[in-house]
Amino acid sequence: MKQIILFDKWLFLKLNAEYRNQLFDFIMPFIRNPYVWAPLYIFIIALVWLNCGKKGTWWIIYIFITAGFTDLISSQIIKPMVGRVRPCNDPELLGKVNLLAAYCGANGSFTSSHAANHFGIAAFIFFTAGSLFVGYRWLFFIWAAVIC
Repeated sequence: MKQIILFDKWLFLKLNAEYRNQLFDFIMPFIRNPYVWAPLYIFIIALVWLNCGKKGTWWIIYIFITAGFTDLISSQIIKPMVGRVRPCNDPELLGKVNLLAAYCGANGSFTSSHAANHFGIAAFIFFTAGSLFVGYRWLFFIWAAVIC
């Protein structure tokens, strides 16, 4: 396990410091901001509700339930078991981390609840959307990857 942790920190520092990119440093805080995506979320909810009626309402409720379960599993089960410290709170990495956001949570960093929630929603939409997003369902996985 010690070797995995050492590799994890080495790779993090490579990506965070050596391979950083000014364009991504500028763009990523916006992409990770939930308010940026609010119009898309509202559009999808309206599209589903208008095209599917009561069935669509239940489908939207199940999306929220999916996000709740993925968050519960990530935050309450996996994070406490793994106990990985966030790089911004790791004393060994202090002063070496390029922080793009002022906020640094106190909870563990593995798994990412943000990633788990978005990929859970993407998988739910992919497998249950039926004819609503034909040919476009795979884009939800790209959306989840970009946000995470």
